[in-house]
Amino acid sequence: MHPTTTNANANADLRARATAARARAQSWVQGGSGTTNRAGLQLALETQQTDAANDPRNPRPLLEAGRLLAELGRIDEGLEALSRASELASDDPQVWTKLGQLQAKVARWSDVERSQRKVLALDPDNARAYAELCWAVRRLGRLPEAIEAGRRAVASGPNDHTGYNNLTFALLANGDFQAALEMCDACLERHPRDVASLAYKPTALQRLGQVEEGLRLVDFERLTWATQVELGDGRLSVDGFNRELAGYVKSVPSRPFDATQTVDILIEPHGVMTTFRAMVEQALKHYLGRLATDPTHPFLATRPSRWELEGWATRLRRMPPQEHHFHQHGWVSGVYYVSVPASVGGGDHGRDGFLEFCRFPQFSQDSAHSQFLALPPRPGMLVLFPSYFYHRVAAFESGANEPRISIAFNLIPTDWEACSDRAT
Repeated sequence: MHPTTTNANANADLRARATAARARAQSWVQGGSGTTNRAGLQLALETQQTDAANDPRNPRPLLEAGRLLAELGRIDEGLEALSRASELASDDPQVWTKLGQLQAKVARWSDVERSQRKVLALDPDNARAYAELCWAVRRLGRLPEAIEAGRRAVASGPNDHTGYNNLTFALLANGDFQAALEMCDACLERHPRDVASLAYKPTALQRLGQVEEGLRLVDFERLTWATQVELGDGRLSVDGFNRELAGYVKSVPSRPFDATQTVDILIEPHGVMTTFRAMVEQALKHYLGRLATDPTHPFLATRPSRWELEGWATRLRRMPPQEHHFHQHGWVSGVYYVSVPASVGGGDHGRDGFLEFCRFPQFSQDSAHSQFLALPPRPGMLVLFPSYFYHRVAAFESGANEPRISIAFNLIPTDWEACSDRAT
């Protein structure tokens, strides 16, 4: 292991994730009701469409129009614009890359494969294209090809965590747990805080018989914290606070790819969201402060000293069965419950609509001995946990008009304190 290289890689990865988070959040700044930003996007789109009409052989306006259409939720039109750009600039790998990225967002995996193979025909050492190809062909059920593409990604870009991550997933899906564990460790040596590797590693450990080590990484009791909030200023009750939050989030525009979730509501908070953000900041400081240093544990070896927050509300009247997931762009994640309909807590097992954590998720068709922690949501309840913890909302149906409203968020570190700064 080379400490200087590792620290440099970790810091570069940290800066890249913070920059990406700022870009994601800034693209969704709403300025109140959200109409201002959508009007700006529409005006920008019209400008690009005019440029494309005036210069029909230039792919650049079509590229920008495709991006804007996607942000406006007009996905098919965005794909059409990017496809036209690829016809005009078929020898430009950047065009195929952007087309493949949008195709992946709507799970058109055969199209993603075609686009990434176009990139690789033009740029044979493109590590990110191999990584995206690995993911796409795995989703298409061709695991040997996925593993080969993943290995090419790691070989071409040994400092890019995406190749390691996508290859690890393919190896787990193929039941090659020793190789998956080795890939997790190789990635963590270069990127000690890589969230995906921390999410995948416990299953590999468990399937190899190293159960205690896997349990230690996904320690529900030690690393998950739930509390009922109290508002310290006395201005507003929790019920009143939740009513204000519910009114606010119901007016916020949805994300283009998921109508149940809002755009970012923490980048420029105002009104009741200012109070909410302050509450979250205080809770995060308490959560991080209560965790003792453990230099042998990747989540506890140090903690962020500065961070940014991204957050979004989820408004659900029903939730079909979904896969467990983790938040790759965060370090600490959380959820606050604004309203919970009476139907939550029903069902055959009495856990409909619960927040469910999964230890040792299943990646292949082989049976896995997964373990679960289910928390019943209550209005005013705040839950914090490491971003690499797999979790989901358990399926539910709401027969009432009241939706299940929650606000989720990620802490994205921008700097870390030294291990010696913490008391053991």
